[in-house]
Amino acid sequence: MTAKLFHELSVSQEDYLETILDLIAEAGAARVRDIARRMNVAKSSVTVALRSLASNRLVNYAPYELVTLSHDGKVMAEKIRRRHDSLANFLVRVLGVDEKTAGANACRIEHAVGEDVVNRLNCFAEFLPNSDIPARELAGAFAKFYAEREKRGGFRESGGGGSPPKDTDGTPSTAADLKPGETARIVRVCGEGKSRRRLQEMGVTRNAPLAVIRRSPLGDPIEVKVRGGSLSLRKEEAREIEVERVKQ
Repeated sequence: MTAKLFHELSVSQEDYLETILDLIAEAGAARVRDIARRMNVAKSSVTVALRSLASNRLVNYAPYELVTLSHDGKVMAEKIRRRHDSLANFLVRVLGVDEKTAGANACRIEHAVGEDVVNRLNCFAEFLPNSDIPARELAGAFAKFYAEREKRGGFRESGGGGSPPKDTDGTPSTAADLKPGETARIVRVCGEGKSRRRLQEMGVTRNAPLAVIRRSPLGDPIEVKVRGGSLSLRKEEAREIEVERVKQ
C-alpha cells in the first residue's frame, strides 16, 4: 500500500508529511499551528490537509491533539526527506551551490525527479571526488562505474547517497538504532550545514568505528565511542549517522 500511495500523493501532501517529520525531529511534536507557521499557510488549510492524509492512514490527527505520523506516513516522509537531501547534497558538493540556495531548489525539484535519476546523482557525487579522469572521458567512465554499482546490488532508496543500510530484520541502521554495547562502522553522515560539520569535527566520518556506551533513561543523549574518544550525541544527531552493524 505504501508504494502505491506514494505515487498518488500531491506535491502539497508530500510537503505536509516532510514538514511533520521535521517538526517531530526538532521539537518532539507537531501541532497544527506549528505546521501552519512552518509552511506559511492558514490553520484551516492545515486542518483540511491533515484530514485528507488521515483518511489515507498516513497521519494520526484529531482536533486539539498532537499530529503524528502513522507507520506508512513515516516511511513516506523519510523517503521524501532523503530525496530532498540527495538533491541538495548534489547541488552543494558537485555544482558548488550555496546551502540555502541548494535547499530551496531541492524543495522544488524533489517532487518531479524520478528515483533512477536521484540514484545516478548520488552515485555521481560519490564517483567524482575520487576521479582524476579527463573531462572528455568522464561520461563514459561514470557509465561504467554506475553499471558496476548496479551489479553489486543496485541502490537503496535515495537520500544523500542512499537510504540508511538495513539489517537482515529490515530495521534502519543509524546510530540512534544501536543499543548499548553494539558496535558499527559509519557509512556516512547525512546532516547538512553546521550539524554535519560539527559531527565531522568530532571524528564522526565515513568508515570510522562507532560503539554505543550508554543511553540516558529517556534515550537522549546517547554516549558513543568514536576513534577512541567518548562523545555525547543528541538523538537527532545520532539519526544522521548511517551505520553498518558489526557482528560480535
